[in-house]
Amino acid sequence: MLSAHEVGGELPRLGVREGVALVALTIGIAILFGEAYASAATLIHPPWLAALGVNLLLGIVVATWRLKQGANRLFLPVAARWYAPAATVLLLCLLVAWTSRYVLKPSDAVSPSPDLGTVPWAWLVWVPIAEEVVFRAGIGQSLRLQAPRMWAAWFSAAIFALVHAHPTLAHVIAGEVGLATGPFLLALCCEALVAWSGSILPAILLHAACNATVVVFQTVDERWLRWLDFLYS
Repeated sequence: MLSAHEVGGELPRLGVREGVALVALTIGIAILFGEAYASAATLIHPPWLAALGVNLLLGIVVATWRLKQGANRLFLPVAARWYAPAATVLLLCLLVAWTSRYVLKPSDAVSPSPDLGTVPWAWLVWVPIAEEVVFRAGIGQSLRLQAPRMWAAWFSAAIFALVHAHPTLAHVIAGEVGLATGPFLLALCCEALVAWSGSILPAILLHAACNATVVVFQTVDERWLRWLDFLYS
């Protein structure tokens, strides 16, 4: 659990040596993921499915390791209030999408309903599970052993955001790496949920809800995907 001091907003002090080490670790881990994703993409298509395969394998390793350490609590249900953020995201998404569709009403407001048979359900279900196990139960929890909780959350979120840009070594050397705002904010929220609830299940559901908003916007008012594009660029 986060301390009252950390929740209050003031970041605990981090030494220069610790900070440099965490930055180097963040970049190094991101590159390892980028290379793993790129290698898997030569065998599996599309690229997001290749990344899912890598994360599923890592997730199994992380879950086994955490359970052997006795961290069963991380995978157990918690009070209903911790699942409220996921429900809130979906409800707000539906509300704003339907409101914009019928209030703004330009000719391009109405989006054709996608064929649910083409929706990548693995992206809505397995991606959140695999990524939360790897990044929250694995990387996030490990960083908490090396740095104050608030800093651990920030660097874990940075790794998560960098990884979504597929930062291979070649891309990093060429300076072709970004830190997408959307994944970074999602990771921070998930880190907070894990720290406060003691379980990764609320984070998994929030992650799934955020992924599901893409389908909602595609179905109800596709313009939101353009309006929110800044979160992923």
